[in-house]
Amino acid sequence: MGKKTYAWLTGAAVVIIGGVGVTTVLAPKSNNHDGSSSTVVAKNKTDKSGTTDKSSKQAEDFDKLSQKDKAAVLIKATFIDSDDGDSSASELFYHTHYMFYSGKPNKMVIFDNGEGAGGVLEHSYRYTDTHDGNYQVSTADSTAEDDAHTDKDNSYWKFEKNLSKKDLYQNYLNNRDAINKIIALVDFSKAKEDFSYLPMDQDSVPANSSSNQDSSQS
Repeated sequence: MGKKTYAWLTGAAVVIIGGVGVTTVLAPKSNNHDGSSSTVVAKNKTDKSGTTDKSSKQAEDFDKLSQKDKAAVLIKATFIDSDDGDSSASELFYHTHYMFYSGKPNKMVIFDNGEGAGGVLEHSYRYTDTHDGNYQVSTADSTAEDDAHTDKDNSYWKFEKNLSKKDLYQNYLNNRDAINKIIALVDFSKAKEDFSYLPMDQDSVPANSSSNQDSSQS
């Protein structure tokens, strides 16, 4: 064990252990009722507020990005980065087209309309800004028997995962070239419109849908 050296400085003990200094603050002695005295030791606590402040700052910085930058980062984080590590498949998402919709407060829908295979809803994500440093990512789910019969009357948005704005902002900083490349693939002409294939605020199958009526009659 390393040599210990004690230095008393106004009620503080500095202990050198193996070349590392550890500061322990000793409160003044207090007299007990029985005439004896005791010393209270107060240990230093690690302040984690710096990490929290940094995360909040990065979330605020993401909020300050342009609509196009935000859309491109979200596309990269969902369509591209989540592609199970298949680099060849991920590359396809840099050679397609995307439609952007944001006709409802705090919500965006991005549809990959250049994929080809599958229906519209299969290639769409909804993003909801929860104003707590995260985006909720949702995908379309349906009560239809197959994709061919899937439409807005039997479908709804189903929560999939959260994306932190802190991580999204880091993605933006670390992949500026990719972000600019993605922006060129996005059509923002319908940015003020709702998503006609599945309304942005539809979180359950409409009560008057044929699928609900069929299930109630069965």
